[in-house]
Amino acid sequence: MSNNKRLSIKGTLSLEDFIKYNKYHLNKTVTIYFIICFFILFAIIQGPLSGDLFLIIIFAGIPSLIISSLLFLFAKTVNKQRAIKEFNSDQLIKKEAMYTFSSEGIEQKIRRSSNYFEWNDFLLAVEREEMFLLYISKHKAIVLPKSFFDSTNEIVLFKGIVSTNMEASKVQFN
Repeated sequence: MSNNKRLSIKGTLSLEDFIKYNKYHLNKTVTIYFIICFFILFAIIQGPLSGDLFLIIIFAGIPSLIISSLLFLFAKTVNKQRAIKEFNSDQLIKKEAMYTFSSEGIEQKIRRSSNYFEWNDFLLAVEREEMFLLYISKHKAIVLPKSFFDSTNEIVLFKGIVSTNMEASKVQFN
């Protein structure tokens, strides 16, 4: 890939896109909490039980699984509500953004504001089914829904520009 390739895309992030980003971003954390919660509940409930493994699984495992699953669903619902609240409170996120990708970095324009990111500013580039996430920090990413791209050729060009300019260990594309 030559270093003079450039790509410009634009689009407006939808509430649905933001909720999906939030889900992807928090999925690992929520899953870890589910596993920890299950084992803590299992240990607490199993404590007074002794004897047959089958009875321990029935009287400790199943209730632990049910309670952990309910807490898991509650956490996912709370995270979705938080994402909706965050999206609704952020006026800038609802504006059309234009991105220009080149070997020098990424230029982001929203209204009359312009930001410039160099490739080493990014911690990670991740491809999901519906979007690309370019992480600027552990908890903040540039969200690029695939609907921002006009064709699969633009997606291929984007992936090539990112892969060429970021360390391979920081790029997680399909």
